[in-house]
Amino acid sequence: MEMKRICVATERTDCFQAVYVDGVLRYHEDTIYFTCIMEWVKDEEPVILSQIDVDLPKYDDWPETLEKLNELQARLEESNAE
Repeated sequence: MEMKRICVATERTDCFQAVYVDGVLRYHEDTIYFTCIMEWVKDEEPVILSQIDVDLPKYDDWPETLEKLNELQARLEESNAE
């Protein structure tokens, strides 16, 4: 059985949160509760759960994929380093 990967991303400034399941945005809200996460997990399904803190530019929506979120973080870090 393949592991389901769930990542909870928390925006550093406003603390808004998003849930990415197997790399795809599934839900976002002010606060993510464990019951929300469990909507995407079947009984006895193995899960890897992770949490990351991110910066999300004001008025931007959560990227549709975790990959795009990571790319956004890399661009923000580069622009802050300049």
